[in-house]
Amino acid sequence: MATKAKKGVELSLNTIIIAILAIVFLGIALAFIRNMGKHVEGLIPTIIPPGNALWPPTQDNPIFLVPKTLDIDKNENKKISLEVYNYAAKDVNCDIKITPNDPATETNAAIKFLYAESNRPIDAGMVGHWDINVKSERTSVPSAYLYTASANCGEFSKTVDLFVTVK
Repeated sequence: MATKAKKGVELSLNTIIIAILAIVFLGIALAFIRNMGKHVEGLIPTIIPPGNALWPPTQDNPIFLVPKTLDIDKNENKKISLEVYNYAAKDVNCDIKITPNDPATETNAAIKFLYAESNRPIDAGMVGHWDINVKSERTSVPSAYLYTASANCGEFSKTVDLFVTVK
């Protein structure tokens, strides 16, 4: 009889240990997913009313970039904000692109931009807001780089210049 009771205790201890390990791994997985969700959430544009925009949006000036001049060290991350005002009569989908003005800069890949190129529609009369992560590579040569941020929204297309200085 003593051996049967001992086997029963071992089985229940193993079950408890496996259950505890499963809960720990589940907690780690949930923390990882939550952290990744926060990282990706910043890339997805938000839709805000014009009154909450960083600038007073107009039909003549529907795209706004803050800051337009960025100083960054080698291997550093910074954020910039891009806003697009939809003055069209209907909802629009905007394709956002940041491209170097100098083809040599593109092959050099001195600066990396992380953002959502395409997104959900911007409602008529509303503003789409992107937080863009800007990273200078370790191999970046200290210099000044000129980029163009463009928003092609079907009904309208606008561009704004971004000047990045790597120290």
